[in-house]
Amino acid sequence: GVASVPGNFYLYIDINSIPELNAGTEFHEVIFTPSDTVNYTSASTSVSVTVAQAASVIYTAPTASGIFLGQTLGDSILSGGSASVPGTFAFDSPTTEPSIGTASHTVVFTPTDSANYTSASTSVSVTVTLNTSIYVDFNTGTPSGIGTVNDPIDSINVALMHVAPGGTININAGTSPEIILIDQPVTLVRSGVSGNVLIGN
Repeated sequence: GVASVPGNFYLYIDINSIPELNAGTEFHEVIFTPSDTVNYTSASTSVSVTVAQAASVIYTAPTASGIFLGQTLGDSILSGGSASVPGTFAFDSPTTEPSIGTASHTVVFTPTDSANYTSASTSVSVTVTLNTSIYVDFNTGTPSGIGTVNDPIDSINVALMHVAPGGTININAGTSPEIILIDQPVTLVRSGVSGNVLIGN
């Protein structure tokens, strides 16, 4: 800064009421004190002060629960994890359907005070396995079902791709005109009631 006489500029802060600076730009008072305080008075003006967001730091990554083939990352439950400020962890791509096996996936930490702190990211391991019990409903199931009671699959062949060897495929009453190739030990049962599962030629 420049003044008419030599001196110094100071950012004025009331020690009895120190403001909490949030991220963003605010105007604050600046006092000019002349070197020759006997012959010259002080003066004041204002300047804009820009405060950047502080970085969030992830101390410990959360742990992700395992999911079954056909489920999305959003079905995996994240637990634990800690960061430098309060906030939540969530998958970066919750609609992704991972393949069988264990792989790393990106998790984003969003601070509760997102105005003053930045987000951060880390990775967690998610294990995808075959389900030991799959549900099939030829009437209400869908090709993209995950094979649960509330989200059944519409085909025995698709169910065979999702069930673990030695697992069970629970089939609701109905008929499906499909050619079935069973190449692993699996049990086919009629879901909900007693009865037989008939496979015709």
